[in-house]
Amino acid sequence: MARKTNLILQVKEYIRIIDYAEQLGFEIKKIGNDTYTIVDHDSIRITESKNLYSRHSNQGKGGSIIDFVMEFDERYPDLRSATSHLIRQLRHIDTEEKPLFKALKRERGEGNNKTFKLNKRIEGMYTRAWAYLVSKRKIDPEIVSQAIERKEIYQDEKGNVCFCGKDYDGKIKYAHARTTLTNADYRGDMPNSDKKVSFSINLSCPIGDPPTKLFVSEGAIDCLSLMTLTKIHHLNENEYGYLSLSGVSTKALEYHITKNPQIETIYLCQDNDEAGNSSRKKCREKLEELGFNGKVIDKPPKNKDYNDDLVRLSEENKITN
Repeated sequence: MARKTNLILQVKEYIRIIDYAEQLGFEIKKIGNDTYTIVDHDSIRITESKNLYSRHSNQGKGGSIIDFVMEFDERYPDLRSATSHLIRQLRHIDTEEKPLFKALKRERGEGNNKTFKLNKRIEGMYTRAWAYLVSKRKIDPEIVSQAIERKEIYQDEKGNVCFCGKDYDGKIKYAHARTTLTNADYRGDMPNSDKKVSFSINLSCPIGDPPTKLFVSEGAIDCLSLMTLTKIHHLNENEYGYLSLSGVSTKALEYHITKNPQIETIYLCQDNDEAGNSSRKKCREKLEELGFNGKVIDKPPKNKDYNDDLVRLSEENKITN
């Protein structure tokens, strides 16, 4: 009992509500020195130094990261499932290196630069990442191999698969790690990742000629899935661009579309759910604001997301063959 109590205290100290909210696809906005809110949920107040949140529109709602998960992550609606999930996530956090929240706030200080830090790369080791992407997620092996060669994908020392996003100077400015373990669901951006850069293929570092058509999705695996499906349908997958929004924010779309004036057609491929529909609408509004005059086509997946579509297609072909 004492050990579990200690783990719960560590969960509340080390797993940031702000980070978790971004993992769920929420856009975070700073509204004070120590206070944040969620765009589209502006009654929420997150106090960074205390790692607590409150909801002005519903008195009594709020609390720790555990309460936040129960309220906003539909996969873990009760105390037991939320706590177990967060304890699993805790195992992926280096608590010896990462300071507590109160210490973290003091350490930053005014004007202190935040440092982007990649998880440690294990050169030549891709066994778990390969099995996860190719065997489980059904991504085309040649696409995975080429992404590894371009250093867009690697496996870290804990066996996570890591997706890297490059800016237009070819520098990695964004990275996202995802567990390859079967009975775990850890995922998260690496510290101080630039979400506007996000993960993309064939945009900031073109494979051939700059693409005139762009697929937009919520996550890196959906980018790879769309690329695989394009290849399956006998199209040249390298003639398209693929962009992950790292959730549902429009920041990455705005950044990359302004750098790629040759884009003529954009396919909005976010998830087939309420959040995905909302994201498509916001992307259309942002593109209109930017003066984009090409075609914008809503292209939601048949199932939850495009990886679901790819996996089901793979299973159907296996049965047929």
